[in-house]
This record gives sequence, structure tokens and C-alpha cells, in this order.
Amino acid sequence: MKVFFVILLVVSFSVGAACDRNKEDKSEELSPIYLQTWDPTSTVTPVSSPTPRPIPTSTFTPTPSPIPTPTFTPTASPIPVAITPEFALDVADVLASTIESMSNVTTYKYFLEGEAQLDAGGIKITVPLAAEGIVENDNATASFSTGLMGLSFLFESFQNDDRIFSKDPASEYWVENSNFAVGLISPMFWQERGEGSQILSLPYEIKELSPVGEVELFVSQQVSDLTTVGLLGAGEDAHFYEVADVNISIMVDETHHRIGQIYAQFTIIEGGLFASDTLGLPGLSGLGEAEVAVTVSFSEYNLIFDLVVPEVS
Repeated sequence: MKVFFVILLVVSFSVGAACDRNKEDKSEELSPIYLQTWDPTSTVTPVSSPTPRPIPTSTFTPTPSPIPTPTFTPTASPIPVAITPEFALDVADVLASTIESMSNVTTYKYFLEGEAQLDAGGIKITVPLAAEGIVENDNATASFSTGLMGLSFLFESFQNDDRIFSKDPASEYWVENSNFAVGLISPMFWQERGEGSQILSLPYEIKELSPVGEVELFVSQQVSDLTTVGLLGAGEDAHFYEVADVNISIMVDETHHRIGQIYAQFTIIEGGLFASDTLGLPGLSGLGEAEVAVTVSFSEYNLIFDLVVPEVS
């Protein structure tokens, strides 16, 4: 028992000595901690903070894109078709087909515009010419307007077979009149013995072929043995006016061989008489020649217009 107690005492002593040694070792390893004593009278010296410098922001400058230069595309102009020598031999065929086609036409509309220059002792007096009309079978009607020295004139006429009627401007009654009816193209104009058939019998040459299928023909020489007054009106007096220096060009529809347009230049020798008869002003009969230039357009072939013969009072 004593021995056990002695052993227990020795062990306890050994453990206690070991613990004391560990404490000493740890105390030697720890650094001393110094506590600062705060003095309330002391002044704190501010420590200047570094001034922040702005960080430059990079500015993005876009590179301008090149502006595209518009490309000009030229508008193609119609190119006249070159006339070959072989085609020139077909002019007679074109005219023959046109004469036949126009003689079979029953109805059409026409518009006339141009001017006449009257010789008044070396002074030229310009007279405008304008007309529109319809031809249907044996009937024709027209309205013609012109002006002279500030005066305006309007003439309305109608033809039924060989009978010609004029509308009196004052009473507005229709009266039968065998004299010249200005602006009226006769229903016989394109028939075999009509003036239109004579116009198509001239020695033409081809001037140009248009892209729309029209052939332009012109007379290669001035024609002196043809009257073209029938383009300006109808009646018994139409063939009594002597003309000279005739130049004509025509436009022919190559497909149907119909006249689209006639352009005519000519001189009426008795210009004063023509103006006097046309306007009903006898004082104009003493004037000299009249140089005429007109364009007559034809359209609306073979339509129905239902023209009615006017009642004569």
C-alpha cells in the first residue's frame, strides 16, 4: 500500500513538472504586447490623403464610312432603225398597202393644228388654225376655231354624202351651204379619187423607223401639181385654190398600214381670197399669199360614233 502511494506521488509530481515546463516555453515564445496610452491633450496630425486623379476615359471616334458615289445610269434614247437599201425598195409596197387600208376605213377622229401667215404688203399676219372632227361612213362633222387681230372665230360644219351644212353663228341654225367648209375633212378624202389617196401616191422616201412600229415617209421633192387644201376643209371651192411649194411627211402604222399623222407645208397663192372665204371677211381678199403649216393627227379608227345629220331650218 505504501509502495502504491509512493508511485502515485511520483507520477503526480512528474506531470506537474511537465506542465510548468510547457507554460514557461510558451511564455518565452509570445512577443510582448505594448498598449498605447491616449493623451487627451494631444492633437491628431491629419494625414493627407492622395488626391485622386481622374482616369481618362478613352473617347471612341468612329471612322467615317466612305459615302458611295451614285452611279449615273443614262436613259436609253430610242435609236432610229437604220434603213437598208433592200427596205427602200419596199416603199411602194408600204404605200400601196396604206392606200388600200385607208380606203377601207369607215370611221376615225382627226385633230388639226397649225398656222397660216398672210402677206399684207410685206407684213406677215399670223392666223392660228385648229380643228377637230369625226368621219363616219358618209357623214363627217367638224369644229374649226381661229383668230385674227384679237377677234375669235368658231365654225361648225357637217357633211352628209355631197351635202354640206354650216351652223350660223348668230342664229345657231343649220343651213345648207355648198361653199368651202373650213376644218371639215370629207368622207371621200381617203377614197380612190380623194385627195388623201393622191397624197399617198407621191414619190416618198423613208426617213425613219420608230421603235413603236411607225414608218415616217417624206416627199423627196417639192410637189407643184397637188392641192392639199382638202386637209383644211371640204366643199366645191376646195379645188379652186392654187397651191405651191408643197412639202409633206406622213407617219404610217407599219402593222395596220394606217395613217397616224400628216405634216404639210404649202403656200396658197390666193391667200387673201382663202382667208376671206374662210372667215367671211371680204376685206381680206386683197391680201397676198398665205404660207400654211399644219399637222393633222388621225386616231380611233373603225369606232362607232353615231353621227346624226342636223335638221335644216
